[in-house]
Amino acid sequence: MTKRLLEDVSGFQSASADRAGSGRSGVSFGKHTFRSLRNPAFRLFLGAQMGQMAAMNMQMMARVLLVKHLTESPALTGLVTVSYMLPMLLLSVFGGVIAERLQKKYVIAAGQAAT
Repeated sequence: MTKRLLEDVSGFQSASADRAGSGRSGVSFGKHTFRSLRNPAFRLFLGAQMGQMAAMNMQMMARVLLVKHLTESPALTGLVTVSYMLPMLLLSVFGGVIAERLQKKYVIAAGQAAT
């Protein structure tokens, strides 16, 4: 497995060096780009993540529309949006520090237990 990983990495480096020398810019999709979609468990995970993100965005939009409908105040609508996003913005800094310093399995277990 390690040998295959090294081959993949070296192939990526040589492909990026070829692109750099040719003067082309942008993203190149190689033959290994969507390899992870072959795994059924990953496809299920990806679908669940996409569904969760869609639901979260719908909830955020519904919250904004409800406040706008009830108050007719753009200021209160903005306040509700800020009150929802500010904790995520501020706590993500601490979450990044925790994720970097602790073992991943403990961070994931704590996150799952908290939700």
